[in-house]
Amino acid sequence: MGMFSRPAPTAATDPEEVRARVDGIAALMRSRLGAHGTSLRETLHHSGHELPEAVLSEAAYLSDCAELAGHPRLIQRVDPRRLAEAEDTCRTHLEAVSRWSRRWAAAAAVLRRLVVVVLATAALALGLALWRGLL
Repeated sequence: MGMFSRPAPTAATDPEEVRARVDGIAALMRSRLGAHGTSLRETLHHSGHELPEAVLSEAAYLSDCAELAGHPRLIQRVDPRRLAEAEDTCRTHLEAVSRWSRRWAAAAAVLRRLVVVVLATAALALGLALWRGLL
């Protein structure tokens, strides 16, 4: 290698490899969470609220890495170990998520809200009846 030649990028700092890893996580988010968007940043914007804070911060890091991958000098800032850990954290969480469990949780949330409304209405009706002397 000469004085001005640049070493070949390793697999971890190869822009195509970084983009492939990030796109893989974005595709997994789209399939598991029903998120929309073409990039991980758009996908996070759409359904990031459904992720735990730790997974969300790792996904945000992956999104930042994807932006750095577009610049030959900035790609060197990507830590290969941190990139692998962030991808592993996101993949582990997303593979554990199933659509049926999400639908069940959404249905349970609707039922909880309905129960609260019914109880509040019943308490209000009971209070009104007691105040009017009907009971």
